[in-house]
Amino acid sequence: MKIHLEKYSSDWQREYALLENEIQNLLANFEVRIAHIGSTSVFGMAAKPIIDILVGIKYEALLNCAIEPFIKAGYIYIENYNAI
Repeated sequence: MKIHLEKYSSDWQREYALLENEIQNLLANFEVRIAHIGSTSVFGMAAKPIIDILVGIKYEALLNCAIEPFIKAGYIYIENYNAI
């Protein structure tokens, strides 16, 4: 498998800011923290041109409730992990 890397782009920071705003609006009823993570978040570093975002929700009991706003906004939910 080949991995495509690109030279650092300041567009990644702008794209993240737009996505962060969208996520903040989608999850306005939740107490969330949103962070730009991964290689595109490191200034000056070449990276896969994919914006990685971590979203933390204060109350674990609300995790499943946070899925529906994303689906309604056109995101695709793929369940790949369930804690026992």
